[in-house]
Amino acid sequence: KQAERFIRFIDRFKIPYTLVFGNHDCEMGAKCGREQLADVFTKGKYCIFSKGRKDIFGVGNFFINLTDKQEKVLMPLVMLDSNMYGDGWFFSGFDCIHEDQTEWCMNRLSKLKKINPDIKAMAFFHMPVREFKEAYEKMKLGDKSVIYEHGSIAEKDEYFGISYKKGDFFKKAVENGIIKWMFCGHDHLNTLSLTYKGIRLTYGMSIDCLGYNAISKSYIQRGGTLITRKIDGRVDIKMIPLTRTVSTRVRGESKNQQY
Repeated sequence: KQAERFIRFIDRFKIPYTLVFGNHDCEMGAKCGREQLADVFTKGKYCIFSKGRKDIFGVGNFFINLTDKQEKVLMPLVMLDSNMYGDGWFFSGFDCIHEDQTEWCMNRLSKLKKINPDIKAMAFFHMPVREFKEAYEKMKLGDKSVIYEHGSIAEKDEYFGISYKKGDFFKKAVENGIIKWMFCGHDHLNTLSLTYKGIRLTYGMSIDCLGYNAISKSYIQRGGTLITRKIDGRVDIKMIPLTRTVSTRVRGESKNQQY
């Protein structure tokens, strides 16, 4: 019922939108699963959502291709299900993007590159890849190969909600060379954006007021992330705070312009 209510609300703006599944969409006690939720989302008049192929892991693995007037693909937006938990529920640890998802994604990107050798892609998923934490720790040690872009880590003990599984999505993306931006959520208070091994890793801002105890009193993470692809192909990523109170930890930006 809440998913249906959400779709009715968002459709009223008459602006195309989409989403990726996280780890709380259908936990223990839920009345329906991801397949049923996906059925609700696909009914949205302005919702660009697909269940994706049934022969690979997860629900909601699909591409949205930004094209020119001649329908040449300028930028693929890769939407991926980073799944929920491992061999069980919450206490088994977080899952990750699976090998078959990764293979499907890289193969499809490689086909697009044959048509347009200069193509660059973005990937969106819920839980951060392990390399995000790796890059942050290297940056703290002074590794100049990691470029700070904006934001901060505000979770307790500099927490990253990464999978206990190794996962190879980031490694394969580096080898493939087409994905230049990855966006995630999951960790409610983190807003960090870094560039590592040629890929910009960015936490989206949050609108959550209930997830953590007393999070309603927090503000530096609350807002949206505006991604603008310009006509010349450059990409601009900005944090848009929801309130007028702005922390320098959120608004801190690097002058480095990538891609």
